[in-house]
Amino acid sequence: MNKDIFVAAFEKKLYHYSHKEETIQNISERLEYIESELTNIGSSNPTSYSSGSSDYNVVENKRLNLLSEQIALSQQLKKVEYEYLEIKKGLSYLNKEELELIDLKYFKKWDVEKIEKHKFISRSVIYDKLNKALLKMTERLVGNRR
Repeated sequence: MNKDIFVAAFEKKLYHYSHKEETIQNISERLEYIESELTNIGSSNPTSYSSGSSDYNVVENKRLNLLSEQIALSQQLKKVEYEYLEIKKGLSYLNKEELELIDLKYFKKWDVEKIEKHKFISRSVIYDKLNKALLKMTERLVGNRR
């Protein structure tokens, strides 16, 4: 079966969904740390060093590095949060059976043979239901392209 490009892209996102929450948490913690570091640098006594001295340059370089990292992480956080919420919204369109199959296949990373044995349904039915669920999610999120 030749998968629609939107369906294939969404399927790829599903495989990475379980790591999104952890990634969001890690980025948020790093941003909090950077914010505290920037606050500490900002509260240092500016009269203890003069412009152009090596102490001044070290502090300014540290500040610039932290600000650059903060900007990059903030952009990354927005992207990861958007993808996480997009998948969560897509999952909300599924019925209980579709959601269970998606969970087993993409989140628990079961192969179809294991699902077949667990659910007592044939591979072809599993593939059909998974494909219909993927199509349902992508059509609702991106619209019907047919």
